[in-house]
Amino acid sequence: MKIIKSLLIIALVVGAVGTTTVAFFSDTGTSSANTFTAGTLNLKLNTSDNATANWALPNMSPGDSVSGSVAFTNTGSLTANHIEINPVANSVTDAAPVAVNAIDKYLQITAATYNGDNLLSAGDGGKNLNDSNGNGWIDLDDLENAVNAGEDGQLDNLSAPASGGADTKTLSMTITFRSSAPDDLQGDSDTMSMTLTLNQDATQ
Repeated sequence: MKIIKSLLIIALVVGAVGTTTVAFFSDTGTSSANTFTAGTLNLKLNTSDNATANWALPNMSPGDSVSGSVAFTNTGSLTANHIEINPVANSVTDAAPVAVNAIDKYLQITAATYNGDNLLSAGDGGKNLNDSNGNGWIDLDDLENAVNAGEDGQLDNLSAPASGGADTKTLSMTITFRSSAPDDLQGDSDTMSMTLTLNQDATQ
């Protein structure tokens, strides 16, 4: 009987040892507020989204000139690769009688620079605007033809201002109504507009 009791006690002790629970420590942390926000490119023209009448010459006589400029800044958070000017459009209005000549071909660009580079001379690091219509001078019609020629036109790949708004690039031009303007241009007008695009990548 004592042997049976001893065996029973041993069996209970072994069973208790076999069911013993082992505890381990753990600690939990949380990764939160993982916010993904797209950066921005924000081209400002003279500190505004759009600029008007940078070059305007009302009631002009042959020989009159106007100089103007547009300052470009990038107030966004992303670095841009380049600025592209494209398209340029000349909206010509003919007074009666309809002119034989187009007034935009007599609005000569007598000076043009971008960030200090001469746009009328390839030798000055400029884009070398060309006399595409063959009239002997570079005019607003040539400007339209140059930039609308497609990718890598004369006014593509212009250096971009740095992000954050602290840097400025400036396009400056002087437009002269040629002294040789014919009489049939009296009362005619040309409204020139240009679209400027701030591009993030060189492939754009």
